[in-house]
Amino acid sequence: AVSAGFGGGVSCGEICGAASGAIMAFGLIFSGGPNYSVSRAKVRKLSAAFNREFCESFGCIRCRDLKQSGRPCSELIEHAAELAEKTILENQERNKRRELWEFMKNWLPAA
Repeated sequence: AVSAGFGGGVSCGEICGAASGAIMAFGLIFSGGPNYSVSRAKVRKLSAAFNREFCESFGCIRCRDLKQSGRPCSELIEHAAELAEKTILENQERNKRRELWEFMKNWLPAA
């Protein structure tokens, strides 16, 4: 898999692989399209929010420090996956509502 090298803090003890994977998912789902600079900004905003919440839960995002604290990787992976899922679902729903509103504005009579 494309994320195989993310474990162990990208094999050097730095950013947690579970967090890296979540952020990679944000990029896959929310970047691209006709307005790349807007989608890139959105991914950066989601990534920063994810990092803050992950750090609030575990004190840091650095693999080496997380391992020294005794946190099992399975706990970190589970938390990162749940947080990523929540973030993705919330933001997909917002996008759908925004797209629906933009579509409806084109069909509503002018006031």
